Amino acid sequence: MKGNKKIILGCLFAIAVLCTVLILKGIGEGENGSTSVVENEVISQRRTVSAVQDEETRAAVSSSSPGEAAVSSAALRKKEHSNKKESAKKSNDHKKEPNRTKEPDKKEDKKTDKKSDKSADKKADKKTDQKADKKTVDKPSEKIKSPKKSTGSEPKSQSTKSPEKSTQAAAPAPTPSPAAASATVQAKNECSLTITCQEVFSHMDKLSESAKKVIPKDGIILKGTFTFKEGETVFDVLKRVCKEKEIHLDYVFTPLYSTYYIKGIHNLYEFDCGDESGWMYSVNGKDPGNGCNKYKLKKGDQVVFNYTCEY
Repeated sequence: MKGNKKIILGCLFAIAVLCTVLILKGIGEGENGSTSVVENEVISQRRTVSAVQDEETRAAVSSSSPGEAAVSSAALRKKEHSNKKESAKKSNDHKKEPNRTKEPDKKEDKKTDKKSDKSADKKADKKTDQKADKKTVDKPSEKIKSPKKSTGSEPKSQSTKSPEKSTQAAAPAPTPSPAAASATVQAKNECSLTITCQEVFSHMDKLSESAKKVIPKDGIILKGTFTFKEGETVFDVLKRVCKEKEIHLDYVFTPLYSTYYIKGIHNLYEFDCGDESGWMYSVNGKDPGNGCNKYKLKKGDQVVFNYTCEY
């Protein structure tokens, strides 16, 4: 029986060794995870072999003499101690390998951190360069000073002026464009315009009931000074002012004379105060002798539209 057990143990140990050799040759330099699994399998096989050997030695010790039992127990302790050392070394090696793999990652992280720091430094340098350029550009403007001399009574803080004020003082006044100059000239063209129906008060017996409702108490519908453009006529100003002031205006074009005839203003029409009533206009107290669209205005003209009851 003892001889058969030894043979079996030897076969198992040889098989385990062959398996480990084949696994190591087949895998070679594989991944750390696969090598660790193979090594764990080898360790487990060795542990099984050692356990079997321990059992056999114990059985042999129990059957042998006391001296042989002491020797065999000492040998068992040495084997157990050596197995523990090997397992401890392998576990330490496995722990060190992940640390080695982590070190490159740390190096890469350091490199990326350095790159980010460099990019941030470059941006900061650009900003400082831009600020420096702005300062250098603004410095010539500080040299420009107003021709006024600072008196001794003034404090020192008033003698130094900001660049903005100096540049504004040094900048020449913009020359007005021809269009703006013409606009100012046109704005000076003014004339007075009066729309009145005061003559109606002396002919109230002839005035229609509808007209009595629209006549103002003082008889003045409009009075004021208005601007006009060069070449505008009395009709142009009357039409524009009535539109701006929301005053009712009714007119008709007569092709025979190619003029505009004013039929009604402020809802007061011709023939509302007799057969000879209607609107007439004058310029500077005189009848121009033609339609209001024929007379071109001049500076200072006094235009009056009067509702008369007797032509």
